[in-house]
Amino acid sequence: MSEVDTIITSNSNISTSKIRRSPVWLYYLIQMMQSFGQNLSYQYFPIYVRKLGATESQMGLMTATQNVTSTFFQPFWGRASDRLGRKRFLILGFFIAGVTAILLGFSRTPTDAIIIIAINGLGISIVAPSWAGSIADYTESGKRAGFIGRMNSVAYSYVAVMFLLVSLISFTSTIEELVQFRIIVVLSGINILLAMMFAFFLIDLRSQKTKEFQMGLFEALKDKMFVKFLSVMFVWWLTMSFAWSFFPIVMNDVVHATAWQIALLTFSATIVQAYSSNKWGNITDKIGPKKAAAIGLSTFMFIPLGFALAKEWWHLFFPQLISGFGIGGGFTALQAYLLDIAGEEKAGYYSGTYQILWGIITFFGSLSGGIVLQYYKAQVGLIQAVTTLLLIIAGLRLLASLLFLKLPDSRERTSNPLK
Repeated sequence: MSEVDTIITSNSNISTSKIRRSPVWLYYLIQMMQSFGQNLSYQYFPIYVRKLGATESQMGLMTATQNVTSTFFQPFWGRASDRLGRKRFLILGFFIAGVTAILLGFSRTPTDAIIIIAINGLGISIVAPSWAGSIADYTESGKRAGFIGRMNSVAYSYVAVMFLLVSLISFTSTIEELVQFRIIVVLSGINILLAMMFAFFLIDLRSQKTKEFQMGLFEALKDKMFVKFLSVMFVWWLTMSFAWSFFPIVMNDVVHATAWQIALLTFSATIVQAYSSNKWGNITDKIGPKKAAAIGLSTFMFIPLGFALAKEWWHLFFPQLISGFGIGGGFTALQAYLLDIAGEEKAGYYSGTYQILWGIITFFGSLSGGIVLQYYKAQVGLIQAVTTLLLIIAGLRLLASLLFLKLPDSRERTSNPLK
């Protein structure tokens, strides 16, 4: 790795005993509200846009646009939070994301919805690196994955209970289904605004530590370990995003899942997320983030396989349970790996740089997936087109997951920061 311009440890100028910290439950509460709001958006925004009349190409455009706006400015926001503190950016990001989610519930056309979702993504782009930096400030390597796992476990448990309530309410409701979706979308915004309110009480650890650390715009790309990580994630996210616009189409057009059925499917996934994030976080600290991420993320190959074979809505329980483990376990390990590479001084900047790559890759993956599906559908019909493409993607995801074995162990970085 090329040495950075300046490296200053978190404790170089201030004693840790003098640092005031927020109670751990405040981190848990913010994660709970944020997770529920974002889980609702992931599960319902695409299907909601489809029900508004979006075509296959518009579905791909929606996902692609959301990915770009939620990531494009993350390096900027990450660097800003590294230097100026996390709290102000968390509040700003949650405000934008929460308000736009509420406005989305009043959309009338797919075009309206896509524009609002794009602005919503801007709010997420502010929150993501700032929150990653907050977690890095609060934790230390070797115990970080366990903390992330426990925090996510509590958050996913809350999400699971809330989705079960959404399922029961939707099941017993006589309200028109599109109106049910509108209410759920608004509920997403309300939870994100609650996260904003809790963020006001967060003690900003970054503001109590040195702010002398500076990096050039492309300095992170001189880090060989980080570049290897980005190279692997480039391939993996491309295979992931190609299928994203297919999943809501399967739910809406193939198995015809209702609002309460989608909530019940998500409930089952988040139960697994809650359990696996806690257990896998502890395992990650023992075997290392590299191995834990490789095992956890390799399971995502089974998701397009399950969607390809689904004929009834309850057939989607299998891929949902698999996604629960992949998100709860694999993403916990992946986050720990990235924060180990970055260290707390650069956590926001590295997270933002990683996310902008994610946005660019998933933009082209999602957009091309929607275009290919619409073209192939004209040749063989929607059902056969979706099934064939999902089976191909499952194979590509398997091949991409093998690349994780080529990554270096992130614990080498924490033992030797200049390596």
